[in-house]
Amino acid sequence: MIRTTEAPSSDLAEAVAGIGPFARTTVRLHPRPGAPTTADSHIGGPLLWPASEPWPRCAAPDCDQYEGIPMVVVAQLKATDFPEITFPAGADLLQILWCVGYHCCPRHAPCHVVWRRAADVASTLDDAPEPDLEGELPGF
Repeated sequence: MIRTTEAPSSDLAEAVAGIGPFARTTVRLHPRPGAPTTADSHIGGPLLWPASEPWPRCAAPDCDQYEGIPMVVVAQLKATDFPEITFPAGADLLQILWCVGYHCCPRHAPCHVVWRRAADVASTLDDAPEPDLEGELPGF
């Protein structure tokens, strides 16, 4: 089911001087509980990740204490489900991962973004590594 949000009651570009050139179409997600597969768009859940490709791990330059911690899945979005997003040529899948650690440097976003072509993934990773929130992360 596709859900939409009503048009805003006022035009922000008119209300805030100089913001007009920065206006963009946005996609508001409406996640629901479910059991997604690697073939679906979803928040969290399993990724269509090649078995031959290393799982992303934190390599933040600001906090050595998180180096090597496996990143967690934020989202996997298929181009067919999100026509509002311009995907790079040849890509039909967007995957976003994130480091769960607290990062010291506000300029560093501990994220990993992958644009890929789903048909290029021949064999998938069975189980993604998960961070040990009790043992690996200082302060948790």
